[in-house]
Amino acid sequence: MRSEKKNRFVDNFQRMAMIPHKFEHGEDRKILVFTKGNDEISEAREAGATLVGGIELIKDITNGELLLTDYQFVLAHPNILPELVALRGLMKRKFPNPRSETLGTNLAEMIERFSNGISYSATKDEHQQDFGLISTSVGTLDMDTQKLEENLRSLLLDVDSIRPKRDGERFIKRVLLKSPPSSERLKIGAYKYVPEFYVKTANKASTKSNEVEEPEEESSEKQEAVAAQ
Repeated sequence: MRSEKKNRFVDNFQRMAMIPHKFEHGEDRKILVFTKGNDEISEAREAGATLVGGIELIKDITNGELLLTDYQFVLAHPNILPELVALRGLMKRKFPNPRSETLGTNLAEMIERFSNGISYSATKDEHQQDFGLISTSVGTLDMDTQKLEENLRSLLLDVDSIRPKRDGERFIKRVLLKSPPSSERLKIGAYKYVPEFYVKTANKASTKSNEVEEPEEESSEKQEAVAAQ
């Protein structure tokens, strides 16, 4: 979890990874969408948003007639952002922004992501802050193996997308798959699914040697799912 600067660490983060094959995640995900324009409102409703509206919804929340706590996710189109600023204090961390992918013009894709994507969070170790852990699901046992693998790849690429810009280090250190209640764990080579890391490392190593060896797997058994450092 080290950042670009020495002795600085990435904050704990929570994201939603878009996956190609949805599965029953068992989570309550009510989605509130703010937007203006008939086309945008229709798009959001057809995509499956729980509630869609514009300025009238902002007024209802301000008056206490609608509770933000009834919704797990709040998404918005940029066309209503000037009016939505009035709710920044009430929304706090739920306030839509591009970094969390809750603010954008493609409402259908955003709603699909937050309805059926993989929800995950990275938490730093209390005593070793350069180490973090992610534990989440990529599918169910009745899914085809190829679909599970494609979901895993999408998850790892999403995790790697926020990797700090520093050369020569892997952000994802180890990937272990398990299927509760079994205690068996399968080790997966992360660089197989995150090629941009391996290419950068290989190019850097080629300046010192004509031969490029694949990165060695680390021996620590500390992680349980996807560990980011």
